[in-house]
Amino acid sequence: MIFNVRQRTDIFSHIRKHMTSRIPRPIESSFLALIRYPYEEPYHLQLDFAASNGVFSGGFDFYCATESLVAFATELIHFPATLESEVVWEVGSPKLAERHYRYLHLRAHVFDHRGHCGLQMRMSSNNEPPDDASCDFTVTAEAAAINRLGEALLRFSRFEDSQLMWTPHETTFA
Repeated sequence: MIFNVRQRTDIFSHIRKHMTSRIPRPIESSFLALIRYPYEEPYHLQLDFAASNGVFSGGFDFYCATESLVAFATELIHFPATLESEVVWEVGSPKLAERHYRYLHLRAHVFDHRGHCGLQMRMSSNNEPPDDASCDFTVTAEAAAINRLGEALLRFSRFEDSQLMWTPHETTFA
């Protein structure tokens, strides 16, 4: 089917209108979720992880040392100290020679001079094609929301709850 210029303009304006009204605003539907399964506690954790910025999402299971989660949580509680502040938590490695079961990279950072913050999430299944999968996106959040995530992760690392759901607006446990 061939469209003339006017028809193409109408079609694209229709698509833009519907896309902007149907795609959720990222801040309104952003989340990070963790489910903990018993595994060599209290030293190691097996976690199901899922996250979204409202447009992109990803998730998988991974294993980590409890002390690394505690260290990341503690740093998030005090984030940001300056406009150049950055807090990074990495589990696994993206390098082929150091491949682990999974790769998770979480980075809290300030992305402009006004102090707006983001939580970058990079995930990789560390598999070869056709079983490979990865994603990389940022959730925008106020510094106070990132501090609240740190407090939630610290509580979660104490084995009081087996599920954590964080959004830029609230945190719930189960």
